[in-house]
Amino acid sequence: MDEYAEAVEYVNSQILPFIEKLVQSDTPPMIILQGDHGYDVPNRLAILNAYFLPEAAMEKVYPDITPVNSFRIIFNEVFGGEYPILDDASYNSPLEFKYGIEEYHETMPGCMP
Repeated sequence: MDEYAEAVEYVNSQILPFIEKLVQSDTPPMIILQGDHGYDVPNRLAILNAYFLPEAAMEKVYPDITPVNSFRIIFNEVFGGEYPILDDASYNSPLEFKYGIEEYHETMPGCMP
């Protein structure tokens, strides 16, 4: 656990100053920070999923959004795309049977800080 906490501290020390510079730039940025999975098996889907987007796109982001829809919303709202919003479902397969893909249900839906 100590290594995990140290890694988070290091990433925060590097990325937060960079994000502050981006937000203050003359050209408004779009920022998406996403993790690939949570820390432990029961909370595997409890990922970091943070956005800094134009208001039209932010209004479309909802509490239990999954990464499958993040860029669909951005492409639709910012770039005029017409991508359908998909079901916010996640899937997993056990290591011993990598093609045994099953739906993996969220343990902390709408997890907000």
